Amino acid sequence: MNNRIRLLFLDDSHARHAALKNWIHTFDAAFSCNEAISMISAKKYDVLSLDHDLSDEDQMTKPGNPTKERTGSDFAAFVAANKIFCDVIILHSYNDAGANNMANILKGSARQIMRVPFGFNAELYRSLADAAK
Repeated sequence: MNNRIRLLFLDDSHARHAALKNWIHTFDAAFSCNEAISMISAKKYDVLSLDHDLSDEDQMTKPGNPTKERTGSDFAAFVAANKIFCDVIILHSYNDAGANNMANILKGSARQIMRVPFGFNAELYRSLADAAK
C-alpha cells in the first residue's frame, strides 16, 4: 500500500521546484494558477504548498491588484469556492499581504494552514514525506 503524501506545489520559480526536489522527491509541480487548477480538479491532495506571486518578474503583488498572471489568491479562491479540503496548506510566499489574503480565503479548507516562507524550514517538507512512510 502506498501511503505517500500527495503534495501540490504551486510556485513560478524553477529554483524553488529544484530545491524542493532535494527535500521531497515526489510531488506535483504547478508553475501557474491555471496549471494548479487543472491538477486539483483531477486529483485529491493531502497538502498544498502555495506561493502568491506567480509572474516571471516575481514582483510583490497586492491582493486585488490586477496582474498579467493569476496569483495564489486566485487559486485559493478556486479551492474555497469548490469546497476542496486538504489536511495541510502551507503558504510559502514571502509576500505578507498576499499570504494573509490567501489564509483568509482558505479558512475552512484545511485542518491546518501554516505560514512558512520558502526555504526557512526544509524539515517541514521532509517531515510531511516521512509521516506518510
